Amino acid sequence: MKSKKSKHIDPVCLMEVEIPETDELELKSATYKGNKYYFCSPFCTAAFINSPSRFIERLKQFDTDKMG
Repeated sequence: MKSKKSKHIDPVCLMEVEIPETDELELKSATYKGNKYYFCSPFCTAAFINSPSRFIERLKQFDTDKMG
């Protein structure tokens, strides 16, 4: 039986991602203002770390568009 993993949206590329395995967690996650974000790759993680507010706004817009 497969366990269900929590799905998240990568705020950089807007891909749906699962929480990374423990050995990749440091490369594919970041915390910003107390919130944890998950990424598809170390490249997206680095882009986010360099400009988190830009990608947070983009993620908010994506969520709004998806719901509306």
